[in-house]
Amino acid sequence: MGIYNLSDGSYTIQEISIYDKFLSKINNEIDMLIRESFVDTACDIGLTMREELLSLPNKNLNDSEIRRKRIFCALATKSNNFNLQGIINSFKMIGLNASIIENLKDETLTISGETDQQTTVDTTSIKIYSQKILPSHLDVIFNLGDSITANQFTDLINLGDQEIPISQLQ
Repeated sequence: MGIYNLSDGSYTIQEISIYDKFLSKINNEIDMLIRESFVDTACDIGLTMREELLSLPNKNLNDSEIRRKRIFCALATKSNNFNLQGIINSFKMIGLNASIIENLKDETLTISGETDQQTTVDTTSIKIYSQKILPSHLDVIFNLGDSITANQFTDLINLGDQEIPISQLQ
């Protein structure tokens, strides 16, 4: 009858071939799911999901390694970490390597910073992060090349959701 015949073209070989194709597809999906489940190995959807969960900007950022570092930095920052190092770490999450000078006499903070070469500043994200991490009772001076005051910075971020390359701010 040929049902258990294992020669080429037999029904058994055709059926096994169909199972093989189906199981290979499932195996590939499982491998992708496992890879994307861990920040260390994620390349695409796993990083995007975590960035969305942590409200991290990722526009125009294709380097997985930079995205991973930002995720790890965000996960290492505690919600009650409002000291100087906590503020610096928070700026790192959005790709800004900031230094902060505190002037207690004048009650001001001067924030200077540089971004990595692939970063563009998403003004909405900066506004959100700045409001979360900067003390509202202190005047803030942003120094991103040319000094700008907090009011000028607010005017800048009120431009909407435009992305402004950091080079335009310097």
